[in-house]
Amino acid sequence: MDVTSFTPDLVELLCQIGNKNSNTIWEAKFDAIHRPDPRSSREQRLKFITSKYVDRAFVQPLSPTLSQYASPDESILAAVKNNDLQGTLYALALHGSPNTVDPATGLHVIFLALQAADPTPTVPDNELVTSSTGLSSVTFPLAELLVQNGGEITSSIPSSGLSLAAKHYLSQKTAKRASAPPEATPSGAAAPSKASSKASSKHSHQSSSSEFYEPPATLRERQQREKERLQKRVSSGGRLHRAAQLER
Repeated sequence: MDVTSFTPDLVELLCQIGNKNSNTIWEAKFDAIHRPDPRSSREQRLKFITSKYVDRAFVQPLSPTLSQYASPDESILAAVKNNDLQGTLYALALHGSPNTVDPATGLHVIFLALQAADPTPTVPDNELVTSSTGLSSVTFPLAELLVQNGGEITSSIPSSGLSLAAKHYLSQKTAKRASAPPEATPSGAAAPSKASSKASSKHSHQSSSSEFYEPPATLRERQQREKERLQKRVSSGGRLHRAAQLER
């Protein structure tokens, strides 16, 4: 992660949540005496991290005493509308979708998060803002939480109800995504044929609204990606730990 990845929105998100608040959700049912320590093996640490973040084994399930909502998606909509960061994190931990659409308004939950954080609309049209001139220091940690957990910003921007700062946030996100380098073809994989390239080009032309949007990953796909990412992180940590021991 380069320094430009730490946007004001992400920094504010990290400051507001923190490890203590985060662990009240991710470790609600966890007995601290079973926490891995520096002497734990790589396998023990990986098992704990996978159980915590992929399987979500220690998250308190929904119940009438904890929530008045019947599903994680209902919980995430209610929390976002109230600009409730902790409540949104809990709903995400329960597998609430970061791409939930509000049935009452038809708005994607990310747009609801932007409205909740900065409710005064100042841009009535449907154009993204490209200049930061005159923007206030408004940050959007709640929207950033959704994006960091798989939320996809669609190309269908609401025609009203978003502030100038919210438009600027969307402009930055879509510009960054558009400038991202294409994924390299895996080693040993066959290059796409001309026919498939033409078909892909035709599909892209017919679906112009998907320029900045891809179908949201399924729950299974998100879990697999998270597991692979955690495995790489633990493996890297293990190598660094062994290297430090060798230097001694």
